[in-house]
Amino acid sequence: MVNGDAPPRVPRDFRRRLRAAIHNRLQGRPTPEGESLSTLIGWAAYVHMADPVAGERYLAELARLDDLAGVAPATPGRGMPDGPGPESDAAEVE
Repeated sequence: MVNGDAPPRVPRDFRRRLRAAIHNRLQGRPTPEGESLSTLIGWAAYVHMADPVAGERYLAELARLDDLAGVAPATPGRGMPDGPGPESDAAEVE
């Protein structure tokens, strides 16, 4: 979809399905398509790229589920390495 001068955005239907899936999981019900918690976290990260405010909200709700399930949440931009560490031999070329 072309947005003209507006920034890219996630389709409304996608956001609604994600919201419904999170709500169902918080209520202890399965999601309609049987999405895993990891899948929902990935979808929330996708939303976060286009709409950080909504993405943070979804990730916070999923973190509540992570606490219940004992899974560490994946939050975009946190805990990811910036590049090769000091032990990398990438700079050494023979």
